[in-house]
Amino acid sequence: MIARCPQCESRYRVAPEKVGPQGARLRCTKCGNVFRVEPAQMDDVASAKPPAAASLPLSRALVAEADGQAAERIVEFLSRWQIPADVVADGAEALLRVHRKRPGLVVLGGHLPAMAAPVVTEIIRRTAELKSVRVIRVAPIDEPAGAPEFDADYTLEPGDLPNGLGDLLERLGVGQRPAAPAPKPTPAATPLPAATPTPAPPPAQPARPPAAAPVDSELAGAERLTRIIVSDIILYDDTKFQRAVKEGNVLEAFENELTEAKALFHQRVPEKVRSKRDFLSEELQARAEKRRQSL
Repeated sequence: MIARCPQCESRYRVAPEKVGPQGARLRCTKCGNVFRVEPAQMDDVASAKPPAAASLPLSRALVAEADGQAAERIVEFLSRWQIPADVVADGAEALLRVHRKRPGLVVLGGHLPAMAAPVVTEIIRRTAELKSVRVIRVAPIDEPAGAPEFDADYTLEPGDLPNGLGDLLERLGVGQRPAAPAPKPTPAATPLPAATPTPAPPPAQPARPPAAAPVDSELAGAERLTRIIVSDIILYDDTKFQRAVKEGNVLEAFENELTEAKALFHQRVPEKVRSKRDFLSEELQARAEKRRQSL
């Protein structure tokens, strides 16, 4: 069996039992690149590349990535494949969103706060209702060796993002590979006008930076998490929410959901912030009042 280095295209013969069903990590002796080999990436020297799986519709994806810029690059890449995506910043939020919305594809970043990507993957794999969710995980270089019992459908190295997602999307049979852009016509050369000397502009005066307004980052984070949790509760059973608004008993109707949500909220938010007010109940009541006014 042959493995190929994605950086320099060097090829290595690897025994299949060394790879196993969960894949393996190899280091290229030519360029030093560390890359992951999946069973589906192995091929015989004379064998042809297997045909790509047929594209299937995918309603939505979920990207869990703590690095905002990296998340934007992944979402932009998925959009070119006609796959819309939501973004969360940590593993706990990712798991909650997976249970609530059942995305067709989940991309888990390498270093997720609150709950690590391997833990999120294991919970998804152990949950029968989530067996249709496809998972792509980013495995950082410092990840301990050894294949976990429950792992993602595919694993990427951080350096393979976002472009390395393309081949995996084809293997999973989701999305649609974007067509190559048509070459732009070369404009005819035109003579440049004669340059005329212009006086040098006066030296710019350094602008005084505006005074930064004080921001309570912990309070802002708690309010943001509150909006996410309450939105998920309402989206999960909007019919129940509509009925509770009409009957004026949203807190009683969603008592179990609030209890579950508060357990997550208490893990994520310090007690000194939680003690300020009942964030989740107040937000749910505010949403109910807004819905009542629209009826």
